Amino acid sequence: MLRCVALDDYQNVARKFGDWDRLKGRVELHSITEYIPDRDAVAAALKGADIVIAMRERTPFDRALLAELPDLKLLITTGLKNASIDVKAATERALQSPDVAESMKQGGFEPGFMPLDEVERFIKGEYQRWGEVIRGAGIKPG
Repeated sequence: MLRCVALDDYQNVARKFGDWDRLKGRVELHSITEYIPDRDAVAAALKGADIVIAMRERTPFDRALLAELPDLKLLITTGLKNASIDVKAATERALQSPDVAESMKQGGFEPGFMPLDEVERFIKGEYQRWGEVIRGAGIKPG
């Protein structure tokens, strides 16, 4: 059974706003309603968690904390983004997973990393290339 922890769920709403009955027997939800300011205590509270729901931006999920959570398979945040999550570290970790890498390969992708300036050049080149294709096809906006 997967262990899911809702962190900083101070209103204890995670259980109310999800259809957890559909996951009965597969996912067990634990809500932590108090803020845990100590990083080591956070790591201890999340030990063995397969899924973490970061309900607030109070707890930083940096590279070091992510490394202390070897069972973590899914990190979810409420809202559109969470400035407390080191997205780069989380992405690098996900790409090291054999399951993720295999799924990407089956989709025709090869997981890897590029320096930021190389990514910027790639995007600009693709934008220019596809812009020419679209203009050449006479496609107009709207």
